[in-house]
Amino acid sequence: MAESMNINLELGSSTTGIENCQNLLSGAITPLKDMQTFTDTSYTEVTTTSRESWDKEKLPQKVMALEKKSYTCLPTPSKLLGNDGGKVNAQPEVTEVVWKCELNYTKFKYLENGSPQKPLLEKEGCTCKEVGCTQETGSSSSLLLCTK
Repeated sequence: MAESMNINLELGSSTTGIENCQNLLSGAITPLKDMQTFTDTSYTEVTTTSRESWDKEKLPQKVMALEKKSYTCLPTPSKLLGNDGGKVNAQPEVTEVVWKCELNYTKFKYLENGSPQKPLLEKEGCTCKEVGCTQETGSSSSLLLCTK
């Protein structure tokens, strides 16, 4: 797992956020168009029930609005009741949820700098920008991320 996160355990350093260039070019990593997070203390049952069983009337309005815009929103418990003094109940009650809402690009492609595909993708309405990445040797490099 440490390898997939580009973490050097011996040195205690991390390059999370700067992905391997080959992984980007192969399409193994999907870029996000946007990500929003927020906390909710009113409807915490979402962490214990299946998505199909969520009461849409109790969902935060922000979740409903973002999902209408094609975001995918997932809840994660962030505060639990009953884990005082280092003891954890078998089924602690969730008192706060962190919502992580992600929006993917409808179309994306990573390209080598100077690729002849760039003008073709831009003609199709894509916008290309330079993004940093690391080579297999550990040296810093960059690619073009073309998105729509």
